[in-house]
Amino acid sequence: MTGTAEVLRHKTPAERLRIGFNLWESACRMLKAHLGKTHPEWDAERLGKEVAKRFIMGPYRTDRLGLSEIWKVINDRIRGNA
Repeated sequence: MTGTAEVLRHKTPAERLRIGFNLWESACRMLKAHLGKTHPEWDAERLGKEVAKRFIMGPYRTDRLGLSEIWKVINDRIRGNA
């Protein structure tokens, strides 16, 4: 039985990095497509900002946080405190 970890173990660091980057890009495209269908009135700039915000904030409901709380969450994640 060969799992994902076993397959990745046989890849070079560059190959693993490329796989991770491709997964990240795919997730961004899927989220952007979902948001575009959910909010057809949003332009490309708004969609890009919302995708970035959701990846930065994760599960947090940004509509319930003030700007200072959002920056605290971001700074905590950057420092590894989250």
